[in-house]
Amino acid sequence: MVQPMDNKFKRHACFSGTLFLVSAALFAAAAPLPWYTFTIQYVSSTSSLPAQSTFLNSSTVTYDLKGLTVRSEVSPDDPTSFSTEWANAGLNALHPIFEVSFGFTVLGAILSGIIAVASLVMVDIGCRSKILQYSGRKFMRVFIVIISFVAFISGAIASFYLLAITSALQEETPGCFNGPCLTFVGSQQLDTGNDIHENQVWGPDAGWYLVIAALPMVLLGT
Repeated sequence: MVQPMDNKFKRHACFSGTLFLVSAALFAAAAPLPWYTFTIQYVSSTSSLPAQSTFLNSSTVTYDLKGLTVRSEVSPDDPTSFSTEWANAGLNALHPIFEVSFGFTVLGAILSGIIAVASLVMVDIGCRSKILQYSGRKFMRVFIVIISFVAFISGAIASFYLLAITSALQEETPGCFNGPCLTFVGSQQLDTGNDIHENQVWGPDAGWYLVIAALPMVLLGT
C-alpha cells in the first residue's frame, strides 16, 4: 500500500523535476540567441509633416555569447550583414563579459538538467527506494538544495554580468557618453540637421530574458 508520505514525495519530485527541466531548457535555449542589441536608424522628415518620415538607412549590432553580428540596410529590402566571433573581434572589454555569461549559462543548464533527471527518477517508487536506501532522504534533500543554489547563482551571474556592457562600450568607444554607453536599456532620437533624425534603440535581447525567466523556475523547484 502506498503511504500518503510517498504520494506527497512523488508529487513534489514530479513538480520539482518539471520546473528544473523547464529551467534547463531555458538556459540551453538562451546560449545561441542574441543577448544585446543596438539599433541606429536614420529617417528624413520635415517640420511641416513630422508624422511622415522616409527611411534612409539603418544598422543593428547584435551581441550574442559567441560573437557579434552587424546588419546594415540602405533600404528595407536590401540588408547586408557580417558576423565575427569574440576571439577575432578585437573587443577586449566586451569579450570577457560574454565569455563569463556563456560559461555560467552552460553551467546553469547542466546543473538544472542534473536536478531534473534526479527528481524525475525519484518519481518511480522502485528507483526512489533504492536511491534513498544508499543515500538517505536528508542527503538527497541537501544535494538538491546545494545544486539548485549553484544553478541559481550561475544564472544570476550570467544575466547580471551583462550590466557591465555599459562601461565596456564606453571603454571600447572613446567619447561615447550617451545611448548604450550611458544606460543599459533605452531609446533616443537625435536631430542631425537637414530634417534627418537618428533613432537609437538599445537593450537586452531574447537570450538574456530567457535566463532571467529561468531563475524563478529554479527557486520554485528547490
